[in-house]
Amino acid sequence: MNQTDEFRFNRASLINVGWFECDRLGCDYMVMHDVDLLPLNPEISYRFPGEGVVKHISAPQYHPKYNYTKFIGGVLMLTMNDYKALNGMSNKYWGWGLEDDEFYLRIRDGSLNLTRVANLSTNRSNTFRHIHGVERKRDYAVVTKEQKAMKRKRDR
Repeated sequence: MNQTDEFRFNRASLINVGWFECDRLGCDYMVMHDVDLLPLNPEISYRFPGEGVVKHISAPQYHPKYNYTKFIGGVLMLTMNDYKALNGMSNKYWGWGLEDDEFYLRIRDGSLNLTRVANLSTNRSNTFRHIHGVERKRDYAVVTKEQKAMKRKRDR
């Protein structure tokens, strides 16, 4: 799914809509892939992850920008059934960030097995290319203290 208007970005909402479309088509699993993260290593596998498994392709040791333990952004794979069992992603995250961190908590609370790609011949500098266009800067709108607190409050 691709948001084509100029309104604030809602990545989770687009992924949820993508899930509904893939479910309608009878897909077995889904890949949530940031459009600004280009894979450079042909060793990266997008094969079926298996039920109960969430496969993080852009693991912290390979992501060119983010390297923290609970990071699950970039490229993530899971079955359609597992995504449904987690109740998808929260639609409340407008602008950039935090939707992945909240989804990490859903994975943890749902007792799914989070696996990360390992043993690639590449590293953080050459596994992916992270592209941000200069024409559209990250959506850091001015928010109040109360808005920040609400953004970090889980909706389940």
